[in-house]
Amino acid sequence: MQRILIVEDHVELLEALAAMLGENYQVFTAHDGGQALALLDQQPVDLILLDLMMPVLDGATVVRTLRRRGDQTPVFLLSAVYDLARWASELQVSAAFSKPFDPTALQDSIARFFRNGGSDGPPPPPVSPGSWLQM
Repeated sequence: MQRILIVEDHVELLEALAAMLGENYQVFTAHDGGQALALLDQQPVDLILLDLMMPVLDGATVVRTLRRRGDQTPVFLLSAVYDLARWASELQVSAAFSKPFDPTALQDSIARFFRNGGSDGPPPPPVSPGSWLQM
């Protein structure tokens, strides 16, 4: 079973994502970038769903830290930042979803990513807002 780490500081969204994805994947959670890095030291995962704006360590710092360590775990950004496409390109992540996002689009993208052996091609443009949790 594929392992996904969800890193999100908004508790409601973190719980909703964990419940939704927990039906098909082994899910780990962290409330900030510091917790995420500590967890990743103990437990490798196959995909990281990562918010950009978080306390302790922001998502960009998490990605840069992982890459400096040689960790190439794929990352999907989940964020409400205005320039998400720029961040996705700069950090060379696998996908980026603007908050609020469509949960079905996220699930489909994750499933496609794993079906393709952990590669979803170049990062797509951020998904248009959907009718889900807005943070």
